[in-house]
Amino acid sequence: GETTDTPKVERIEKFMYWWNMVWAPLRTYIDGWSKYTCGFGDSLTEGSWAVEEYDSGKTQQIPVSDEMGQPLINQDGTPAVQEERLMNRVEKTRCKMYPRENFLFLEGSSDIQQDPVLIEEEILFKDLEAMEKKGQAINITEKLAKHIIVPEPSGVVDEIQKAKFKRIRMRNVPVKIVRWYGHYDIDGGGIDESVRVIISKDFRIYLGGVRLREITYSGKRPLEYSKYSDHADNPFAMNGQGILEIVRELAEEVDACFNQMTDGNTMSVMRAGFFDPSGDLDVEALELAPNKMIPVTNPSQNVYFPPFEINTDRLINAIRLVLEFIERLTAASSYVMGRESEIVGGSGTATGTNAIVLSADIRFQQPAERMKHSAANILTV
Repeated sequence: GETTDTPKVERIEKFMYWWNMVWAPLRTYIDGWSKYTCGFGDSLTEGSWAVEEYDSGKTQQIPVSDEMGQPLINQDGTPAVQEERLMNRVEKTRCKMYPRENFLFLEGSSDIQQDPVLIEEEILFKDLEAMEKKGQAINITEKLAKHIIVPEPSGVVDEIQKAKFKRIRMRNVPVKIVRWYGHYDIDGGGIDESVRVIISKDFRIYLGGVRLREITYSGKRPLEYSKYSDHADNPFAMNGQGILEIVRELAEEVDACFNQMTDGNTMSVMRAGFFDPSGDLDVEALELAPNKMIPVTNPSQNVYFPPFEINTDRLINAIRLVLEFIERLTAASSYVMGRESEIVGGSGTATGTNAIVLSADIRFQQPAERMKHSAANILTV
């Protein structure tokens, strides 16, 4: 039908809902992604095609052919066949989020599809071996395995057993790798193609490379860079600003007020004092405890504790003032959180309360639209 065909659109919408909610659920990923991106400012998502194979317990016979493609015949005249296990393949999509410290852009980068991207992560050696068996990586068993150092097993004399135990321990050793997305002229034709290269970070060993048009239908990078907010001095840079960074300085002021309140309470409970050195008070042996009496000849004259009055009400008012600034920056007021305001007092009318909630919606509109657009791109990566 046409692209405006309503039944077709409804079927596609139901299929996508079933795929993202049932078959390859992304709800848990979206929850973690939105929390991290809003908090720290930006994140990178890499999509991939996850294929799982399960043994069905059945086999099938496959004819054996020679180099020319001709079927081979056994001595008894029957066709030569080879039995092969039937595997059930389960194909799903998978998304993985990388925090800020695990991906790098060059200075001045502004496009996730055109500028070089570096992704750093740790992969177990056994997973790299599995990738090599599937043709997704090279130089794992021949070169990389020689650089992996594992402790030799104690109490084993046989060299064959030592090598076997070493191989078992090597499987669970994490290996740092770097995936580079960029453009490179592979065949020397004068045209730079979009490629993905994998190398070992610590040992500088080439582990494989592939053209992106061989792993994605569109030939684009399966990457999505998400950003919560922009920095005012460089809004187009690939470096986002999160809520934690926005309120960090104000949070430090609140922390300073709490520290002053704690110090004031400590000084009021454990006050410093003065005593007469010529009296009969042994300060080193003095120990204060509940319901404990200490003999002193003239305590009103020989011992003096100056009063320390810390006005905590002023500090509490300062904390409230700072919290008001935090509400203005983040629009996270009490009304938005579903309760009456405890800082500025109630509005008195439903109209005033709705106005505050509407103002918060307007404040969050731009970051929310950016997050929605990025979430939609993640579903199509």
